[in-house]
Amino acid sequence: SSGINAEYGGDPYTGSLSNLTELLEYVLNFSSTVSHSDQVRTLHFNAVWNLPGIPPAFRQFVFSSQKYTDRIMNIYSDLHEVQTTISDISLLKKQDLDWLSDEGHGKIQGIGVCLASCQKKLTKKFGSASISEIEEVYEEFRESSSDLEDEIEDVLEKERKYEDQEEMYLLNAGHMTYLARQNWEGYCTASQDHPVPVYLENRAPGQEVKYRHSEVYIRSRDYPGEVMCLGRNYYGVFWKSESYVYPPYCSWTLAHSSDFRKRVLEYGDHFVLSNVNWPSFMMGLDKTGNWVLAVQGDSGDSVTWLLKKS
Repeated sequence: SSGINAEYGGDPYTGSLSNLTELLEYVLNFSSTVSHSDQVRTLHFNAVWNLPGIPPAFRQFVFSSQKYTDRIMNIYSDLHEVQTTISDISLLKKQDLDWLSDEGHGKIQGIGVCLASCQKKLTKKFGSASISEIEEVYEEFRESSSDLEDEIEDVLEKERKYEDQEEMYLLNAGHMTYLARQNWEGYCTASQDHPVPVYLENRAPGQEVKYRHSEVYIRSRDYPGEVMCLGRNYYGVFWKSESYVYPPYCSWTLAHSSDFRKRVLEYGDHFVLSNVNWPSFMMGLDKTGNWVLAVQGDSGDSVTWLLKKS
């Protein structure tokens, strides 16, 4: 232990080995000040279980507190995992988690501040705890990581949620182009730079858009009173006044592209839109990625869409 004492500034033990309480106080107080060190944990285990000549009574005395010191080390590890999760969320905010708003990201960062405070408080209490208080420290902090994880998931769940009539952009996963304005003939185009904000409206009451069950209109405030329709006898997709449409031509159902168990549409999902009247036709793009049209059969990512927050 002299090497560790030298490295971390601990004082050597000068008491009697026959005084178990005093010896334990020394071991626990010293190790708690360097609880992050693998060397300390290795030394502690070796001293308790492997060195010859340690009295059985000493091992028995230590065992009652050993399980709590190990559990506290596990709490440190679990809190570190939460810290890693928060860091990953920040790194992915501009990529896979681009649906996370600045407000939501701020809440995640706030949870990170609480995490740092919790880690500091745990270190302080563990470092000053007597043997009889170790269990109390464990009980106080045992749920800390799971509570923080629940807070993070609550924020993410609210941010992922898409509700009926919430304005957003539709992005094609194959061409990475957005649903855009109609051309002079009324046909819908796709563009990387000039997306049109749209929203899904349930034809039946309810805020959730459910896979395989909900029938939705695609609307845009840029085209008030119009819905996106599939033309009869041709494959064009266009905006048309709701007053003159046959509803099934302009209604769509959604299916998740990979997870058949998924029930409700959320940001981050990949999905396909099938026409209600002609369910074998899906909304997709032509080979150039510039025109929105109805595609029949398996066309991969050209018929796969994502929601992007407007």
